[in-house]
Amino acid sequence: MCSVNETPRAIRTDVKTSTHPRRRSEAFTGSIDAYTELTIDYGEVTALPTSLTQPSVPDSSRPSRMNGWKVTSTPKTDGRFSNPPADQLITAARQASPTGTIDLDGTTLSVTGLVTDENKGLTPEAAAPVVHAVADCQAAGLTTLKLNDEAKKEPSSDDHWITFVCNNGTWASQFDSPSPSDTEILNKAAEL
Repeated sequence: MCSVNETPRAIRTDVKTSTHPRRRSEAFTGSIDAYTELTIDYGEVTALPTSLTQPSVPDSSRPSRMNGWKVTSTPKTDGRFSNPPADQLITAARQASPTGTIDLDGTTLSVTGLVTDENKGLTPEAAAPVVHAVADCQAAGLTTLKLNDEAKKEPSSDDHWITFVCNNGTWASQFDSPSPSDTEILNKAAEL
């Protein structure tokens, strides 16, 4: 595991280990000497690399693409990653759409691509499998789950997210008085 006190040489060794062909990464970018913004890109994969959630340097990211879904992991400030079941998330999300993004940033998981009809927005049927895939948010190391509720792949503002927070190991609406759609999604996920 890298630490802030490590030399650029030690960090280079850690990055090279992550980009070793057995781990299937395609490239890395960023400044090893400055210890900033390292990106280890695994490219198109058939299974998520085991090194995807291994400790890394802070301010780094690990993108990959699997079955049409772009998955990006960014560690918490201590360099450790949360560990949601990304393969199960992709399987759940593909029930709604063939493509989208899953972004793990520290303890926040954000998913786009679940809305296929702009007129309907995010339906409980599309969202519930994703919520169910990370039902034990505490075990997954998550505090926040954000689901994009518009058909665009990149949300235009924070207004286009339905947000749930981890409360004693289960998801709850971020609001004290949840919206009907929040309640429907959570109830539908509980049925699965």
